[in-house]
Amino acid sequence: MSAQFAHLFSPIQLRTVEIRNRIVFSAHLTALSENQLPGERLAAYYRARAQGGVGLIVVEAAYVYPTEPFTTGPFSSLHKPGWLEGSMRIVDGVHTHGAKILQQLSDGGRQRSGWNDLLPNWAPSAIPWHAGGELPRPMNRKDIRLMVEAFAQAAKLARQAGYDGVEVHGAHGYLINQFMSRASNQREDEYGGSIENRARFPLEVIAAVRKAIGEDLVLGFRLEAEEYVPNGITMDEARRFAIMLDQTHQVDYFNVTCGSYASGQSRVVMPMYYPSAVYAPFACEIKQLVHVPVSAVGRITDPATAESIIADGSADMVVMTRAMLADPDMPNKAREGNLEDIRYCMGANEGCIGRIHKGFYRIGCVFNPDTGEELSAQERTPAASPRKVLVVGGGPAGCETARIAALRGHTVTLWERGRELGGQTVIARNAPGRSELHEVSRFHEHWLKKLGVAVRLGFEATAEDICSFGANQIVLAVGSVPAMLPLAKECPELAINARNALSWQVDLGKNIVVYLEDRYLQGLTAAHHWASRGARVAVFTPYLSAGTDVDTLTREVLMQRLADANVRVIGRHRLREIRANQVVFTDLNLKTDVTISEVSALIYDCGSHPDRSLEDQLTELGVDFFLAGDCATPRHLIGAIRDGARIGGRL
Repeated sequence: MSAQFAHLFSPIQLRTVEIRNRIVFSAHLTALSENQLPGERLAAYYRARAQGGVGLIVVEAAYVYPTEPFTTGPFSSLHKPGWLEGSMRIVDGVHTHGAKILQQLSDGGRQRSGWNDLLPNWAPSAIPWHAGGELPRPMNRKDIRLMVEAFAQAAKLARQAGYDGVEVHGAHGYLINQFMSRASNQREDEYGGSIENRARFPLEVIAAVRKAIGEDLVLGFRLEAEEYVPNGITMDEARRFAIMLDQTHQVDYFNVTCGSYASGQSRVVMPMYYPSAVYAPFACEIKQLVHVPVSAVGRITDPATAESIIADGSADMVVMTRAMLADPDMPNKAREGNLEDIRYCMGANEGCIGRIHKGFYRIGCVFNPDTGEELSAQERTPAASPRKVLVVGGGPAGCETARIAALRGHTVTLWERGRELGGQTVIARNAPGRSELHEVSRFHEHWLKKLGVAVRLGFEATAEDICSFGANQIVLAVGSVPAMLPLAKECPELAINARNALSWQVDLGKNIVVYLEDRYLQGLTAAHHWASRGARVAVFTPYLSAGTDVDTLTREVLMQRLADANVRVIGRHRLREIRANQVVFTDLNLKTDVTISEVSALIYDCGSHPDRSLEDQLTELGVDFFLAGDCATPRHLIGAIRDGARIGGRL
């Protein structure tokens, strides 16, 4: 074991259960269930993290009341026959690899939707969780008794399945949190008002769950430290809640977190704009007050940060969930001192929670193509007949193609016309708050060197070069070119595409207009980039709003940062004309023209097209090849990396 992580890899005792290290893979929605049951896909997902060396896994929430969370969808329902058998499969797989595992218990309360089953939502008070949301039904005493018993019955099932214990979810705006918070609890009976009354329901749940699981299993509590909503839970109240729960001697650890879905989802699952370990100080405060271990959360993505949190006494355990979405083997690699081998989480959120929010697609990772696809990744076998492979293009798709091909035993050469690997991530990381995208280049550079891939930078390959190289298999991964704004031809000295606006070291002046016909990140981050350099920036789009293809959590933060920089984002305006130092828009609602004068630059983003120059030449010559990444179809980063892995697995 590497001596630099002595604290991180020391065992810890939770009641009768010993955890082999301090690293926690916390509960989170995966959408990996099959027919609302935990199947082999979900078992393989958790098994991979156990095999990778994690200490403790907390399985995604089991919603305790029969109406939760939905009647359809990729969620496990413990009320459906087969849940017990599927859960046993998960537990056995995790235990086989030496990790411990808990089942999280929760109820959505006012955060559930009744659109599917047409049943009312239960909550402490008749307050919707967001403007325009469903009005919940206030729970009467009978409802409360039924819910407490539902938690107890769920806990009994978890024990029967072989879990090492359970974690009760008291945070992020779910039902227990709703009782604890004045923002959602305006009751005037013994369950509302004073902090002691608002603690009554969680205390009743804890007592019932402890009775259900017995004295030997672990019982954790996910505690809200700061809710970030008006009249919500504050750190002062969280201290008092923690003391009351600790004094029951029934809770074995506190998982201290912040934010709720009412305060903005980016407070719960923070994108890369947030600093590392941002919520660790809250855990440190709770730790001073209680007699049981405390875990810290909040973008803890690297072992060095995790070690420092444990070593300085801020917390006893560290939640590193997204770090293990990016690299399930992160604990083992850190333990062995192989830090450069780790694929570090960048906080992109596009592949994990952002992917799920876009229609409940299965969880993934923008950087790791195997996350959520552990079964198919297991089927990736060494090449039956190693070949000489040439990859042209060193962006994310080309690098991932080369990495997977080399892992499978092929002899791989990669040519890249730029001065470094990384493709468009090299440009994207120039924007404020996006520097962590450098990890894409770092990871691929390290692994391609380690695997013996011959990388040639600064080489603009021709069709003749490719044909004369003598490769058995050729992969084109040459990326895309920005789509041209037709009106830009009218005034080329004023108009510049967003890709160049981020990459060129030129002065675009102090009065910049951004026009977005693409719905993704590049134009918005270009606006942020130039606003941060002191320019006055306004963003126009023909759509209702800008950036609607960006994951909701990243967009939430980025739009706020644009507002903080006084960047106006104006929807329903289509560009009609470009003149010298002027641009004219048509207001699509009012059907009138709007002229912006004294414009120093017009940055536009109309998306991109595949770069087909080499493809067309090789096709004309009758050469066979694969296409990977944007030169096949322009996609986001997750699509490029997944496509590279797919092609690398086929060679």
